[in-house]
Amino acid sequence: MVRLTAVSTLLLFLTSCASVPQWSEGPADCEYGEGQYKEGWSKDLYTGARRYQESKLICVEGPQVIKLPSYIDLLALPKAKSMPVVAVYKFADKTGQRKDSQSGQSFSTAVTQGGTELLIDALKTAANGKWFRVVEREGIDALVRERQIIRSARDEAAKKLDKKSPGVGPLLFAGMLIEGGIIGYDSNIKTGGRGARTLGIGFSRSYRQDVVTVSIRAVSVLTGEIL
Repeated sequence: MVRLTAVSTLLLFLTSCASVPQWSEGPADCEYGEGQYKEGWSKDLYTGARRYQESKLICVEGPQVIKLPSYIDLLALPKAKSMPVVAVYKFADKTGQRKDSQSGQSFSTAVTQGGTELLIDALKTAANGKWFRVVEREGIDALVRERQIIRSARDEAAKKLDKKSPGVGPLLFAGMLIEGGIIGYDSNIKTGGRGARTLGIGFSRSYRQDVVTVSIRAVSVLTGEIL
């Protein structure tokens, strides 16, 4: 009777832990059914409880890196003889387009709002980072505030030590601005397909084609000339 109570307590403990999803720290836990604890409840209570617990684990797949053709073309660029310093302040969506919805217009935008990040990533990807020197400008306010904190801390430390404050070095300025934005979004410019459906049942194959238009320009900081 005592032994049965102990086994029951162990079983309740293991199953109660499985009631709340837990992260799996081992990939073997995610492959249950293909070799680990195949016997299940037929072997013993401990194995059965272990099987139930592992079925509640949250398994995380490893990240997959997909390099698009444009990304590969940027990497294949030759190194620049002289790397210009460029800045991107804003590269916004200027289309105002919203996603199509069967119930009406959606509040979600049709094109990405992260154009600035995509452009900066492309500039840093060119020739594997050996084409442009990109300086931070979109988060310039946070950058300036952080530099003020550093300057204040160094001034305070130098004052206590009765030394001259080293200050903070100057920011790197850009000789060229990259400007523009996403200026056009045309949806359903080409549609088609084939198949037959009756009362929503049957085989059907369809496609659609959209076009996103981007305008980008380089501007000289010293003269304002569009290069």
